[in-house]
Amino acid sequence: MGTGDSRTAELTRLYHVGRAVLDQLQLQSSHALAMDDQPLPVFNNVGLVSPALATIPPHHPTMHHVTSRQSTDPPSLTHATPVQMAHALQDYARAQIYGVKYDQVAERWLVLFCQASMLGALLQLGAPNDPTNTNRWPDAIAVLDTALIMTGGPCRIRPWLLKLIDAVQDAVSAHRSLEADSVTPLQAIDTTPNAAAAITESLPLPFKGGGRDQGRYCNVPEWACPSVMAFAQHLLAPVATLQESAAAIGPLPRLITGALSHWPALSTRPWANLQYVQEAMGPSRLVPVEVGYQYTDAQWTQRFLQVDAFFRDYLAPSVRADWSMVTHGAAAVLPTLRPAYLAQHDLLAQMPRLARDVSVPDYCYSTTDDNAIAEPLIHAWFGPRYTVSPLHHDSYHNLLAQVVGFKYVRLYPPSETAKLYPFTDESSLLTNTSQVDLDHVDHSHFPEFTEAFYYECILQPGQMLYIPPHWWHYVRSLSTSFSLSFWF
Repeated sequence: MGTGDSRTAELTRLYHVGRAVLDQLQLQSSHALAMDDQPLPVFNNVGLVSPALATIPPHHPTMHHVTSRQSTDPPSLTHATPVQMAHALQDYARAQIYGVKYDQVAERWLVLFCQASMLGALLQLGAPNDPTNTNRWPDAIAVLDTALIMTGGPCRIRPWLLKLIDAVQDAVSAHRSLEADSVTPLQAIDTTPNAAAAITESLPLPFKGGGRDQGRYCNVPEWACPSVMAFAQHLLAPVATLQESAAAIGPLPRLITGALSHWPALSTRPWANLQYVQEAMGPSRLVPVEVGYQYTDAQWTQRFLQVDAFFRDYLAPSVRADWSMVTHGAAAVLPTLRPAYLAQHDLLAQMPRLARDVSVPDYCYSTTDDNAIAEPLIHAWFGPRYTVSPLHHDSYHNLLAQVVGFKYVRLYPPSETAKLYPFTDESSLLTNTSQVDLDHVDHSHFPEFTEAFYYECILQPGQMLYIPPHWWHYVRSLSTSFSLSFWF
């Protein structure tokens, strides 16, 4: 099949998927989309869900019932084009979403924002015979991904949102395959024992054994593929072997080995092959990243990045080589560049093609805690060397599964909290975070920190670290790294 034929086939498939999505939106809007018996303003009355959307004239009679008021009121669409209508509805839904706390947002506004976004994306795609629409495909994906990330994809709309994203991304990928120069060259990450030894040797001095009080730390004990029953018993066992308040510590950390060997991400579809990961994610997709050394820094920020830009600017071999040049010497703890970290993001829900390569560990269903959540919360942690999660604690049981690369992890029991100097401002979001920067400890401000007892380990591909609730942990990537955390 020639280039022109391939492009026509993809455009035609996109057109049919778009029509199916619009038909589904029309069906859904005919039902009671609103919660609490309140109608969805504007959307149900303007006729925007018709497959013939592009033919609606600006002065359609159904548009005259809305007047312009405040930003949180329904927008005026009297003289709006279809594209303007989609944007206006997005803005209106966004105002409703941001107008209240995140846990008080009514689902109808999330649904409306997704529907308006899908409408806007379909309008951007154009007709199958439009020769310029391939240039607009990435913009359409950006609109759809923004909706998916911002809303989480309400259950009633999510399948169609993902279906449309997949259709557009498949078209982009087919088009990219004809343009080899547009693909960022990537190479697999070395996960051999020799690589592990080199990574360990490259640890900065603050994290090496020399000069440390050997009595104040120990290695996390390894546990070879325990049964679910044995793990459940471990969660119940009280511990009375550490220092003060030892009885309140609860279960200890464990480094679990051999429990992930069945994951395709570690075998038949290895995520160490970054080219595969990039294609599975979709080069034109958007992901939220943290830019900066760690979230406690003043220069730290968050932004959306296109997947291709994330790989090109932070994970390509040339970038990794540049960063490796600044690792030598005791003082060279940080790179001169600011890393980007795809951190604590529900990536598998956003990109189900990756989800097929892993599975939720059975251990996540072994707790009998009264406050246990029904399904584990899954977060991805993907980025280059030098990404850091500062010393903090979480309220959940946590299984941190390492898929690609290596990480150094240090853990402190809750009994050591006073020596870790947590932020105390209740109005801050950092009350679960230590003020101590482990890479540059200020001993004059935090004199008791070096007296705190801790565990440590280097987490390798195929291993899983159990982190008990409220245990403080610091995590530092020693190479390009891809991890999944399962909170339960």
